[in-house]
Amino acid sequence: SLTNGGFTKVLFQVEEFDTANCYDTSLSRFTPNVAGYYQINASAQVTYTSTGGAVIYNAIYKNGNAFKYCYTGYTTTGNVGMYGTQVSIALIYMNGTTDYLEVYAEAVSNNGVIYGSGLSIFSAALVRAA
Repeated sequence: SLTNGGFTKVLFQVEEFDTANCYDTSLSRFTPNVAGYYQINASAQVTYTSTGGAVIYNAIYKNGNAFKYCYTGYTTTGNVGMYGTQVSIALIYMNGTTDYLEVYAEAVSNNGVIYGSGLSIFSAALVRAA
């Protein structure tokens, strides 16, 4: 559940595949073991629990700090249960040892619930080793 005024960690606890064993489902954290540039894609689909306008922020955190943001505004008047999705896409350098990534989301001016089951995604791919 998302509440107004603060970021909540998005839990991605199911893997489709992880060829280099870099994603920890118990921590919902990506820690690559090869230094380089990674293409990161993250989205969180939200359904609203009350009517009214809403803004959703999606943030990629690197090493515990907000690093890249995306936001989307929606008007949900009369549409409780309406979905909204925001996607963050970034090319991020990772050192291959201690750097890690997590995804956070925030609903501003309207509470929401993050949906899973393939509607919210996280993916990372090595583009070029450094």
